[in-house]
Amino acid sequence: MNTLDEPSLAQLAISALERTAFLIADAADVKLDAIDFEPTYFSIITYKGASAGSIYLEADEGFMRECIASLLGIEEDKVNCSSMGADALDELANIIAGMVVIELGGDDHRFELGIPTHCSQETATHLAEDRTCLCLLMSENGRLRIRWTTGTVGAIAA
Repeated sequence: MNTLDEPSLAQLAISALERTAFLIADAADVKLDAIDFEPTYFSIITYKGASAGSIYLEADEGFMRECIASLLGIEEDKVNCSSMGADALDELANIIAGMVVIELGGDDHRFELGIPTHCSQETATHLAEDRTCLCLLMSENGRLRIRWTTGTVGAIAA
């Protein structure tokens, strides 16, 4: 079994964004998330099998608008984040979680992914106490924070 650190989690997410949404993002210092980062979209997905854990995503409006526009091939001013944002972040959580379990050893070990679900900022607070790995990505218009937790505490957080 492998493990992840902040740079490898960030690289997995950056790769997922580039491959699926043609969205360019860069890893940023997690200290920046305390400065003007107001996430409005939240998603969590759990996995179990050879190990258990959760991947939790938080995104602000600017990031979601940019991501949805890139996914759908439309102009950002045509995006309706209130109707598309939560589902788009859930899909991104599913993609990143799939990449995480493969990185953890999914080619050699059996894993089962849960279904990504919308969740609240209170869940983020709970996960912050139990974080295994945290990364922050910045795109041109916003930020995405990803938390990866391991063990049953992370899996129960959903």
